[in-house]
Amino acid sequence: MATFYNRLSGKFILALLFFLFILGTATAAVITAGFRQTQATATDRSVQALQAQGRDTLLQVTRREAQLSAMQLNQALSLGRAAADFYTAAYYDHHVANITLGPLQQAVDGGIYDPNPERITDVWIDPSVTLTAGIEENLRRSHVLDELFPALMAQSADVIAIYFMDPNGATRYYPRVDVANIIDHELIVTEHDFFRLATPTENPERKSVWTRPYMDYIGKGPIVTAATPVYVGDEFIGVISVDVSLTRLIERLNQLTPTPRSYALIVDSEGRLVAAPPAALDDLLSKETVRLIAQLSGGERETAHVIEFTMGLPLRQVGNEAFQQTLANMRSGASGLSQFELADRDVFLSYVPLPEIGWSLAVVAPIAEITAQSQAVASAIRNEAGITVRWTLWITTLFFGLALVATVTFTRRFLTIPIERLVAATQKVAAGESSVSLPIHAQDELGLLADSFNRMTDQIVQAQQTLEARVSDRTRELSALYAVTTVASRSLDQETVLNTSLNQVLAVMNCTHGMIHLWDDAEQALKLAVHCEIPEVVLADMQRVEMSEGLIGWVAEEAAPLVLDDIAADPRIRLPRGLERTSNRGFVGVPMYVKNRTIGVLSVIGAQGRRFNGEEVKLLNSIADQVAVAVENARLYEQAEQLAVVEERQRLARELHDSVTQSLYSVNLLSETARRAAAGSDLDRVSYLMDRVGEMARQALKEMRLLVYELRPAALAQEGLVGALQQRIDTVEARAGVKAQLRIEGDPLQIPQQMEAHLYRIAQEALNNALKHAEATMITVLLQIEDNGVTLTIQDNGKGFELEHANESGGIGLKSMHERAQQLSGVLHVQTKPGGGVSICVCLPLKQSAAPIKDTEPVAM
Repeated sequence: MATFYNRLSGKFILALLFFLFILGTATAAVITAGFRQTQATATDRSVQALQAQGRDTLLQVTRREAQLSAMQLNQALSLGRAAADFYTAAYYDHHVANITLGPLQQAVDGGIYDPNPERITDVWIDPSVTLTAGIEENLRRSHVLDELFPALMAQSADVIAIYFMDPNGATRYYPRVDVANIIDHELIVTEHDFFRLATPTENPERKSVWTRPYMDYIGKGPIVTAATPVYVGDEFIGVISVDVSLTRLIERLNQLTPTPRSYALIVDSEGRLVAAPPAALDDLLSKETVRLIAQLSGGERETAHVIEFTMGLPLRQVGNEAFQQTLANMRSGASGLSQFELADRDVFLSYVPLPEIGWSLAVVAPIAEITAQSQAVASAIRNEAGITVRWTLWITTLFFGLALVATVTFTRRFLTIPIERLVAATQKVAAGESSVSLPIHAQDELGLLADSFNRMTDQIVQAQQTLEARVSDRTRELSALYAVTTVASRSLDQETVLNTSLNQVLAVMNCTHGMIHLWDDAEQALKLAVHCEIPEVVLADMQRVEMSEGLIGWVAEEAAPLVLDDIAADPRIRLPRGLERTSNRGFVGVPMYVKNRTIGVLSVIGAQGRRFNGEEVKLLNSIADQVAVAVENARLYEQAEQLAVVEERQRLARELHDSVTQSLYSVNLLSETARRAAAGSDLDRVSYLMDRVGEMARQALKEMRLLVYELRPAALAQEGLVGALQQRIDTVEARAGVKAQLRIEGDPLQIPQQMEAHLYRIAQEALNNALKHAEATMITVLLQIEDNGVTLTIQDNGKGFELEHANESGGIGLKSMHERAQQLSGVLHVQTKPGGGVSICVCLPLKQSAAPIKDTEPVAM
C-alpha cells in the first residue's frame, strides 16, 4: 500500500477521486445557482440583444430615410446646376440675338412686370431697381430659360419654383403665378438669401448653396432654396434658384415611427429645427414654450400650423446635457446613435447627416418599446430552467462515473507510464549512462518530450566528444604556450628560446615549416634567426629580408598579422624565389612586439590544403609576444653583463689606485728617507723608517690578496654560504696573518638561497672593514640557525670606532648592510667603541620570504 502512495499513478488516482467527489458535491449547488444566474443573465442579454438590434435597426432606418431625403434635395440642386450650365452655354449663342423682349409694364407699387398673357414665365423687377438698357438686355437673354424651366421642373415633384435673377435683381420666375400681384412689394431680391448667398462676395467658390428653411412668399408652405451662381468666364451674370417644398419631406418624417411613440426631426448646421412633430416639442422644449407655440398656432397642434413657429427654433435652449452633446455631433456632420434620458424616459437617438445641404436627420425611440419582447423571453427561461436543472444533475452524475473510469485508464496508458519511463531514463543519464533512448508512441506533448529527450542525449554525447576534442586542442595549445613561457622565463640564451618556441609552435599547429626573423639595427633589416624545414632554394632569400619585402617584410612594416589561404594565389605579396610553384598552402605571419616596436616576425607555412583559423592566429600572437619578451630579456642581460664587467674593472682599478698604489708609493718614499738617514748614520731613524716600511708593505699585501680574491669566481654558488665563508677566511684572513674562525650552530640547509646571498654580502663587508680599517688580529664569525630565524655575528678585536661619528659621516658600508637586513625583514646591530673592537650582528626571520633585490658588490666604509 505504501508503494501505491509513492507512485505517481496512485497519487494521481487518489487526487482524481478526491477532485471528483468535491466536484460532484458542489455541482448540485453550482448548477442550481448557475441556472438562476443564467436566467438573470439570459434576461439581461436578451434585453441587451434587443437593444443592440433596436439600435442597429433604428440607425439603418435613419440612414435609409436620410438617403431618401438627400436624394430629394440633391435632385433639386442638380436641376439648378443644369439650368446654370445651360444658360452659360447659350449666353452668347447667335439665336439669342434674334429674341425680342415684349413690352414691360409698371405696377401701381412701382415694380415692373411682363403683362403678356401668353408668357411662360413671370418677369418681375422690384421697385428699388431702375430699368436700364442693361437690365432689358439681361431679360432678353434670359428668355431662353422659358424653354428649359418647364422641363426641369417636371423632373421633380418637390420643386415648386425655379427662377433666374440677374445682378440687379431682375427676376424670371417659373411657373407663372402672377408674381407682381402675389409677392410682397417691399421685398428686395438682391438682399434675400436665395440671391445673396450665391453672389461672388458671399460665395467666391462659385458653388451651389442652400438657404435656411423658410415659409414661401407666395404661400406654398415651408420651403428651402438651392441657389446656383451663373458665370460667363469670370463675369457674374446672375443666380438660378430652385425652391423645394418641405411638405412631402415633413409628411414622410411624421410617418417614420419604428415604435409607437418614436418620431423624427431635422436639424440644420446651426442647431435649429427644420421640422419636428408635436411629440418632439413636448420632449425637447419646456411646457411654457410648448404652450406659447400652441397659442401662436391658434390652439391647434397639427404639423402644418406648428411648423410655422418651430422652423428655425434654436435647440441650444434645451436643458438636457446629453442631448446637447448629441446635437454638437449632429452639427459637425457625424452619424451615430446616443442613449440618454429624455422627458423621464430612456431613449435612443440615431442621427445621420444630409451632407449636401448641411442638415442632420434624427430619429428618437423609447428603449422600453424596443425591449418589450424581453419579458416574454424571461418567462420562457424560467419555465424551462426547472426541467433543465433536474436533467442536468442526473446526466452530470452519470458523466462523473464514466469520466472517472475513462480518466484512470487514459492517464495510466498515455500519461503515467510514459512519465515513469522518462523518470527512469533521466535517472540513468544522471548516473552517467548517456546512451539512453525512449520509445515514441504518440505525437503529443509526451511524445515530443521523449523525442526531445532522445535528441538531448544525442547532443550530450556529441557535446562530450566535441568538448573532449576542444579540451585536447586547448590543452595542446596551452602546453605549447606554457613551454614557450617557461623557456622564456628560465633561459636567457636567445638561440635556445627561439628554437624551443618554434618547435612548440610547429607541433601545436601540426606544421613542419616555420621561421623566426629578428630585426638587426646595424643592418636595418630582418635577419633569419631560426628556421625549420625551409627548402634550400628559399633559404638564401630568407636570410636577410628588407622592410616591406615579401611576406615577412609586409608583416613587419604593417605590424599586423597576415593570414593567407593559398600562399601562391595572393597577388598583393611578391612570393620569394622558389615558392612560385607552391599552391594550396596556408600561411600565417605575426609580428613580435616589445615596447610598441616590432623586433621580429614569426611565420608558419601549412601543408597542402592547410587553413589557419582565428584561434590559431591568436595563439601564434601570444607565443610571438612571449618570444619577443625573451629575446629582449636576453639582449638586456647581455648588455648588463658587459656593463657589470666594465664597472667591476673600474672598481678594481680605483681600489688598486686608492690602496695598493698609494701604499707602494709611501714605501718608496720611506725607503729613500731611510737611505739618506743611513748615509747620515742616524740608526734610530733608520730603524723607525724600516718598521714603517714593513708595516705599509704588509698592509699593501693584505689589500692585494683581497683584490685577488674578489677577481676569483664566486664560491657562493658552488660551495653554499658555509663553504663560501670558510673559503674567504682561508684565502684572505689566514694569509694576512689574522686568526679567524667560523662557527656554525644549527642546520645551514634551512637557509633559503636568496637569504644566503644577502648574508654572504653582509659578512664580506664586515670582514673587509675588519681587515682594512680595524687592524684586527682575531676575527670570529658565528652563524646560528634556529626554527624561526638566522643570526650572523662578526666580531673582531680591532681598534673600533665612534659609532655616532660613523653614522654622521654616512659610511656606505654600514648603510649597505642595514639596507640588506631591512629588505629581508631583519635588523642589524653594531656594537663598538674606540679600542674595544667591533661586533656586527644581523637577525633575519625564516618564515617570511624576502623580496628579491639586486645583489650589488660591497663597498668599503
